[in-house]
Amino acid sequence: TFIQAVSLRYGKKYVRDLMHWKYPIFSAYCFGGWMHCVYSNSVNFVPVYVVGFVLLHLAASYFYFISCERIDVRPLTWEELLLSLQATERKPGKGTLGDGKGDSILRILGSNNERESRA
Repeated sequence: TFIQAVSLRYGKKYVRDLMHWKYPIFSAYCFGGWMHCVYSNSVNFVPVYVVGFVLLHLAASYFYFISCERIDVRPLTWEELLLSLQATERKPGKGTLGDGKGDSILRILGSNNERESRA
């Protein structure tokens, strides 16, 4: 199909650009990850480097789009981005599953082990 042909074409072009170091940061990340996998003689690190590569692309697009800032929109800070990745317990906000007293529905229901022991 058309989408497959276009994806394949741009995928090959992107890999060629990585090999020719058109984007040095991405190329260095791929080369370093590849050498780490070769040195450790393991492919267990490939998923870690793929996720890191995606995060690197997200960070690059973030910097690209905040360079043309709008006056009415304040860009997120690194602290806000990193804090959003943390799992913190807080009171459920409006529109979330909660009982109104600050407990979440999942905590009220209890764990699976408690229900299985009753059965």
